[in-house]
Amino acid sequence: MEQPKEQVRRLILNPAIDSNEKLSLIYYVYRLGLTYLFSKDIDSQLDKLFN
Repeated sequence: MEQPKEQVRRLILNPAIDSNEKLSLIYYVYRLGLTYLFSKDIDSQLDKLFN
């Protein structure tokens, strides 16, 4: 279970991913109910996207 979790974390933090794709990924993580695992990472990426 740790390996897929780290893969998703790397995708969220990857600066090469397009902002629309990143928002879609965050949306899917939210819909799956997994935001508690990545809340700090998601918050930091949303701050970067919207500031």
